[in-house]
Amino acid sequence: MKSYNIIFFVTYILTSSLLTGQVRCVMENDIILRQSQLDSFSILYPDCTELENIEIYTLNIKDLSALAGLKHINSISIHNTAITTLKGLDNVERIEYILLSRNDSLIDLKNLNKLRYLGTMSMIGNFSLTNLEGIQVDTVIELIIVGSKLKKLKGLGAKYCKSFALYDSYLDDLSGHNLQYIQHVTLGNVGNIDSIGSLNPEELSIEVNPRLHDITPLNELTKLNWLKLSSNTNLSWCSVDIICRNLDNPNFRLDLSGNAKGCRNKEEIREGCISGTGSFIETNLINISPQPVTNVLNISGLSEDMPYMIINMVGDRVMSGMAYEAIDMSSLPAGMYVLKLFDKTYHKVLKRVKVVKM
Repeated sequence: MKSYNIIFFVTYILTSSLLTGQVRCVMENDIILRQSQLDSFSILYPDCTELENIEIYTLNIKDLSALAGLKHINSISIHNTAITTLKGLDNVERIEYILLSRNDSLIDLKNLNKLRYLGTMSMIGNFSLTNLEGIQVDTVIELIIVGSKLKKLKGLGAKYCKSFALYDSYLDDLSGHNLQYIQHVTLGNVGNIDSIGSLNPEELSIEVNPRLHDITPLNELTKLNWLKLSSNTNLSWCSVDIICRNLDNPNFRLDLSGNAKGCRNKEEIREGCISGTGSFIETNLINISPQPVTNVLNISGLSEDMPYMIINMVGDRVMSGMAYEAIDMSSLPAGMYVLKLFDKTYHKVLKRVKVVKM
């Protein structure tokens, strides 16, 4: 027991910072499997404010309060626990790496409200988490969200975000955040990109999205200089305005591979850009009513039947056909949908609007 105390004392002397007043500790065993093991942290390391690494696993863990003295964490993994909040990380100001994975009782991140710097944050699962309130930082280098049930990005904020990635998510609204500047965004296996304009990145990768049919919202982007469209197997129309304008722009990089015919290469897109410019319909005169709709959705401003498609919020097509003055939606369950009206080529989107079905 005495030898252990000597090692413990030496560790503290070697890792203390006299200039900052912070005490940096390296745990002898940084894998935590039991609540009692975690609770002993504040006893074994009473003055520790900077922690090198800790890995917290198993449903036996329900409370992180023993970590309340920490201000800086180099690496922390919290996986498959029974925690409901991040209470215990209330005083942390800087995290170089954090993994939150399969903590299915976790309901909020509000205890991170003192956090100012995030290196990499990976969130996988955590299916009770419905918002990101608590993450308001100055800088985040890499934010990765996989398989969430988030409804919005509400609560998420940063003055600078180098990279934001969203995979396997049924998130139907990318807005609600306070990310002031984003350099790169990656979207994988999402159903729509309706609110991509709120992110407005410089670089965008849209990869392996079999449910994605429409990239018209890209026209909202004002800073984009690099776009990658890859393995979107049902994406057949990429001749949207922002791409057409930049096909020959040497300062705009466009990478294409594995998409449906019409989006496989620049030649196919160029053909669509040329053929899609001759539409005689004034799209600003097309009106959709009522909102919300109970049975019949009325359409005005069309001079003839036009193709339409109705897509649910997970990107699945639930209705399609030809429409002129009305669409009967009585067979659809209540919820939110996206209606798209096309020109005769089935490529150019004339009107795109969200519809609430009561």
